[in-house]
Amino acid sequence: MHCLLLPERRFGGKYLIVRQRMLSISIVEDDILHRPCDLLILKHADGFLGVDDLVAERLRFRDTVEAGKYALLEGKRIEAKQVLFLGVGPLGEFRYAQIRRFGRQALKLASELVESPEVLCMPIHGPGYGLDESEAFLSLIGGLMDAIAVEDLPATLKRIEIVEISAQRVLRMRHLLAKALEQRPTEVVKRGSVDIATRRKERSAAAQQRGPLIDHRKAKEELADYGAASEKKIRIFVAMPFSKPSRSTERYCSRYVSNGRLSFASICFCSIIRIRSVTQPTRSGTGCRD
Repeated sequence: MHCLLLPERRFGGKYLIVRQRMLSISIVEDDILHRPCDLLILKHADGFLGVDDLVAERLRFRDTVEAGKYALLEGKRIEAKQVLFLGVGPLGEFRYAQIRRFGRQALKLASELVESPEVLCMPIHGPGYGLDESEAFLSLIGGLMDAIAVEDLPATLKRIEIVEISAQRVLRMRHLLAKALEQRPTEVVKRGSVDIATRRKERSAAAQQRGPLIDHRKAKEELADYGAASEKKIRIFVAMPFSKPSRSTERYCSRYVSNGRLSFASICFCSIIRIRSVTQPTRSGTGCRD
């Protein structure tokens, strides 16, 4: 919590104390097992998969967490002080709308279960089991904004970190975050974070101290197209039967975007498959479906 003294004419030239509540959302390149935080938030999708499995193994936790339930554990053999597993049901049903709901529920439970947390960590969900990376990531951010908009989060919270071990994915997510929230990509990529104003008067007030600050209401509006709405977007499926990486798909999508027919941010996302070996005659092509 920070304070600013702002001149206020309505009070006869005296100063008005504005209490600021600023929250940083960061995209961090790190191994989540070794990332210090007050609370690490993970999913349980009728079993442990990926990073959830790695953490559960360190904690020696193998209990079932049913959909809608949770398990709060002390951090052991990892850097997080505590770990929260949220039950989300079958993995195939944990899609964009559910990821957005997960983000909101994560902050709500953190405020109810953990005493005075300042730093929360979580991974991105979706790309590892077939969902589009950008849609999944921004659905998660949208859920966090939903909680922030109604102040359903810990009062002591200062930073939320999305932790990812891949440097390339971290860079892509920082660009996505900047574009979605209409921020300068170079600044977000360099800092690795954005600052969110969680109360009405903070944006203009805090800007005098720290530079651009994003109003939580505007951020929520900018992210309205992610979550349940992601399922309704046009998809481009591209099959590329090449053994070596090709940039043809990027040029194809870019041509459609530049012509105004598709928008990566709100209409289209691309799935790319490169076939390393072909034993039967294969046809490559593109197609769209609703």
